[in-house]
Order: sequence, then C-alpha cells, then structure tokens
Amino acid sequence: RPHTSLELTAAYLFTDARVTDPGPAAPATLDGNRLAQVPRHTVTTTLDWRAPLDIRLTARARWFSAQFEDDENTLRLAPAATVDLGLSRRLNRHWELFLAIENLFDTEIQTARTATGVVSIAPPPLVPRRPTLRLVNPKITFPTNPATHSTPMTKTNLSLNK
Repeated sequence: RPHTSLELTAAYLFTDARVTDPGPAAPATLDGNRLAQVPRHTVTTTLDWRAPLDIRLTARARWFSAQFEDDENTLRLAPAATVDLGLSRRLNRHWELFLAIENLFDTEIQTARTATGVVSIAPPPLVPRRPTLRLVNPKITFPTNPATHSTPMTKTNLSLNK
C-alpha cells in the first residue's frame, strides 16, 4: 500500500480458451481455434482512496487484447483500454450510495464484426442519471432443510436503482 488510505491492486488474466472437440455437427476446421469473444490477455489496475467521512474514490483501468468475433477466427475485434471512476459513501453497515462513470474517455470498443466488415461499437460512457443505492453484504435466509428451516446466504453488491 502506498499509504494507509490508498490501495493499489493489479491483476492479469491469461486465457487460452480453444475448441478441443468441435463435435459432429461442427466443421473439423474449428479444432484448435480460439473461442469467440474471449481475449487472450486482460490487465486490470485499481486505485482506491478511502477518504474521510466514509467516502471512497475508485479509479480503474482495464486493457484487453484482440479477440475473434467468430468461431472460424477470421473476424478480429481490436484490443481496447478503458478507464472507470467510482465514488461511494457508506451510509451504515448495510447501505452504500454509489455513482460511477464507465469508459470515462469514450474509448471505441468493438463488440461485433460481420463478414461484410460492419463493426458494432459499445455505447458511449455510462453515467447514471441518479446515484445507486447499494446493499452491502446482506444476509438473506432461504428455507432449505426441515430440521434447521434455513440456510444463510450472503450476496454482495446487490444494486437497487432507487
């Protein structure tokens, strides 16, 4: 940690997802191809600042490598890097008010490509029209066992848009 109120994290994901048995209905040429829309490399870095008054500011940068749109590995989608910002304030033990801006610099992210060359692009930066109230670490009970009548289950970051 650079400072007690700062936390810097980084993650790298290598994915070598390939077709190993295309099955009788698929062409044998798919064997060994990379799976569609799965980037081989993904890098994420996050900087969290825990400010006074239970305020938290988060900056996240993410990069992913090129990927293929199709099973034949002929329609390439370009790599991209995005930056997101988040601001939250803990209201109490269970509730947090959260506001985020995704893809802050409006990076062009290719999401699909056709054989004729038409490329679909992800929507522009997402800025919610209102803050999101988020339930943090609620304990939800579901009846499952007649002897005990319940099993506790924890669900984190349940978003409520009100």
